[in-house]
Amino acid sequence: MTICILHGDNLGYYNSLNSVCDFLHKEAFSMLHEPAASTGKDPAGPYKRRLGIWMFLFYALFYAGFVAINLLNPLAMGMIVFAGLNLATVYGIGLIFVAFIQSLVYDAMCRKKEAELEENPEQISKKTTKTKKGKA
Repeated sequence: MTICILHGDNLGYYNSLNSVCDFLHKEAFSMLHEPAASTGKDPAGPYKRRLGIWMFLFYALFYAGFVAINLLNPLAMGMIVFAGLNLATVYGIGLIFVAFIQSLVYDAMCRKKEAELEENPEQISKKTTKTKKGKA
C-alpha cells in the first residue's frame, strides 16, 4: 500500500505507516513559528479593564434576571410575549443580542480611547504621575 501526502508544495509517497508517522512528526507538526513580537505596556489598559468590568456587571445582572425568573416563577418562561415566542426564547435571544452589541460597543470605545492616547501621549504621562504621587 502506498500513501500519498501533500504538504505545502511537497508531494510525498510513503510505503509504510512508520514512514508516514516520521513525516508527520518532522514536517507537518513543526510549523516553524517565528518568536512572538514583543509588546509594551498598553496605555489604554486601565480604561479597557474598567470598561470591561462595568459591561460584565451589566450583563451579569441581565443574566441574573433570566436565572431569577427561572427560579422564582418558571411557568412565566412559557408565557407567549412576542410574535408567538415564549419568554424563555425571547429572553435567550435578548441575551445573545445584548452580548453581541456589548462587544461592538466595547471594541468601538477601546479603539476610540487608543486613538486619543496616540494623538495625545502627554495624557499617558499625566495619568502615570498622578497615580505614582497618590501611592507614595
